[in-house]
Amino acid sequence: MTAAMLEPPAQHPELPVLLEEPEYDLSHLAPNITRPLALAVDIDDVIHPWYALAHKACVAANLGKARSVMPTSWTMHEAYEVPLDEWVKVINEATLGGDLYTAPPLPNVGYWLDLLREVGHEVHFVTARGLHQGEGVIGDLRDIIRKKTVDYVFENDLAHDSLTFLKDKRRFLADIYVDDGVHNIKALSEAGRVAYLVDAPHNQRFDYAPRVPSFAAFAKMIVEAT
Repeated sequence: MTAAMLEPPAQHPELPVLLEEPEYDLSHLAPNITRPLALAVDIDDVIHPWYALAHKACVAANLGKARSVMPTSWTMHEAYEVPLDEWVKVINEATLGGDLYTAPPLPNVGYWLDLLREVGHEVHFVTARGLHQGEGVIGDLRDIIRKKTVDYVFENDLAHDSLTFLKDKRRFLADIYVDDGVHNIKALSEAGRVAYLVDAPHNQRFDYAPRVPSFAAFAKMIVEAT
């Protein structure tokens, strides 16, 4: 199937001005699709700009060197040169305030989610949101994060078939996984699953294939291969 034209890209308030969606030739990465697929889609930094929002919260809190550096790893606090608990406190406060979970989805996400389901594929959001914080500086935020996530998905009308909170993505059976976490991709690949890594600031140092520049590019590849 030939994909429909992209809708005009919306400028995201947390990202640089996006004039147009770049064209990527990912045909060499496209799977052989002969039937509808179950797609396991991560949320943070795949369809939602969590990393950029977390950095913005740290800058606003004047946390360490946050105003002068842009972190490029999972351990943001190390780039800011502050103890982990100080970073966790800022993140927890931003969670309670809603700053981490109320920004719009990344450009064209809604369009491509709709189109994936329109051509017959299933979209399953599988996220570890709330499973890393545990007992944070200001208490357990798991239930708050889960509620904010459910609200986010429905308030932004993000087409999907299911929403699962799960740290070990291998426990969710799907045909293809798309995630920004190198640890998730490696675990899935070692388990024999088909998994695509989405570009994010924290995974640029890792040489991993297949890698896609965005969820929109991944979805376009799947639609065109259908």
